[in-house]
Amino acid sequence: MIIVCLLNHTELFGQDNKTQDSLFAIAYKQNTDTSSVNAFLLIQRNFFNRGLYDSTLKYSLEAITVAKKINDTKGLAKAFYSMGLASTNLFQYDTAYHYITLAQ
Repeated sequence: MIIVCLLNHTELFGQDNKTQDSLFAIAYKQNTDTSSVNAFLLIQRNFFNRGLYDSTLKYSLEAITVAKKINDTKGLAKAFYSMGLASTNLFQYDTAYHYITLAQ
């Protein structure tokens, strides 16, 4: 039973890597659009869920850059909110407040 659980965990992790690779391909495509912003947001969310907040900040900033470039206000708000959440978990409360305010 334990071996089966370990095999399933490994299999799921492998699928996660494939998904992550696909998201990176979409995010960094040459002609950026809202799908690029959404891909960056999904990438940062994956890192957030793993407790990797520095990576969360990195990919949230990528989403912000692209969202500003293409004038995606909804994506921009989501990215600012993500920055606020990650900053909160890093105990950077002033920074978190700043980004949450920008998200409104």
